[in-house]
Amino acid sequence: MSVASFIKDYGSAIPWLLVTVGWFISNAQANRRELRKEVRSEISELENIVKDVGKELRSYYATAPASDLAHERALNIKMSMKALDSRFDRLYCHNLGEFPAEPPVEIQSVREQFFDAVTGEKFESAVRPVGQELATILAKQHSAGLKLIDGLYSALLKEFN
Repeated sequence: MSVASFIKDYGSAIPWLLVTVGWFISNAQANRRELRKEVRSEISELENIVKDVGKELRSYYATAPASDLAHERALNIKMSMKALDSRFDRLYCHNLGEFPAEPPVEIQSVREQFFDAVTGEKFESAVRPVGQELATILAKQHSAGLKLIDGLYSALLKEFN
């Protein structure tokens, strides 16, 4: 069979084949773009929670230790941390996007540092830190939050570029 006879016999199917292949390629690219948007949106929500935790932590340390307001703020912080945990799990454990099922060790480590910075030290103790001690606690929390978000954005770039 020569090329000319092949084109004569199957020439009408070639445009349909090209259209179908083009559609599959276009669809795959659109799906990847949507996944990237979903992952970026999830990371943005995580960033908002980290910021809210920082604000709530500053307010928490400004209240009297045994007051109802202090208990309410501590509860808000714990609930925000639980929300952060569930969003983080949605991002990794439920394999949103093309992220692996388990977070990389460095991101998991930074996540644990953030949790420790928020709920460790003098959190829920009878004595509130003041001055330099308070500044150190808040700086650790802020730094750990930034590292967590930066790590997630780095993972986003690594997976989708």
